[in-house]
Amino acid sequence: WGRRRPHARGIVRNSEVGDAALSFTFFLMQAVCGNHIVWGAQGVHEVRVRHVGQAPLRKPLREFDVELRRYRDGAAEEEAGIMAARKMVLGNTKEEVLEALIKYAKTHSIPLSKRQFAQGYDVAEKHTDWYGAPNTVWAQVAGLTQASQASGFADDRATVDRAAGRLMQMAF
Repeated sequence: WGRRRPHARGIVRNSEVGDAALSFTFFLMQAVCGNHIVWGAQGVHEVRVRHVGQAPLRKPLREFDVELRRYRDGAAEEEAGIMAARKMVLGNTKEEVLEALIKYAKTHSIPLSKRQFAQGYDVAEKHTDWYGAPNTVWAQVAGLTQASQASGFADDRATVDRAAGRLMQMAF
């Protein structure tokens, strides 16, 4: 994968031979591997414009333009949230960070244990080149989602990933 960007955005598709609709798939993703598999996609939303023969495209394209503007404008808000999460320090030591995470999890019904938070912290600490300082909200979310991949069960991974995503609300 090489060096990963924190997040990248969506895909545009159109058929050269007219067998598919013009579509935008909007989402944030963490990486794309050599097999064109999208990893870490969040907030997936698709907009399609069907165009057949000489059918008028003005109305669908106006609707498409509205969606593109909404997507563009949403990027600034998402980037601001990510930057806030990268700067929001939860504590100065691992124990302080874990204590802050556990307290937030209890008051927001986030089903993660101290052991899971500690695993996320350990992963974040090993990958400061990707996630920055391990004591930030961003690093903890990223560390948890990366640590979840060690589970042999998809439902366990999904539970941790969803819970980690909810931690981002600390910075918003």
